[in-house]
Amino acid sequence: ITPVYKSNQLITCSILLPGEDEDFLCSFVYALNTVEERRSLWEDITSHYKAPMFTRRKWMIMGGFNEILAGREHS
Repeated sequence: ITPVYKSNQLITCSILLPGEDEDFLCSFVYALNTVEERRSLWEDITSHYKAPMFTRRKWMIMGGFNEILAGREHS
């Protein structure tokens, strides 16, 4: 696992599994609480998507986005 990018809401790593020839990218998200605070997260994700390093590799994003689908999900 090799970190390739870090911000206050996102860490992206290049991951090469034992016995594999090709690495993949994984972004781990821990989003801030407000829409305004999350704006920079979405700017980072968009920049990743457009970067040549990301268009040539498999890429997954996982983590907490601090979003809900419906009001009943909110505590």
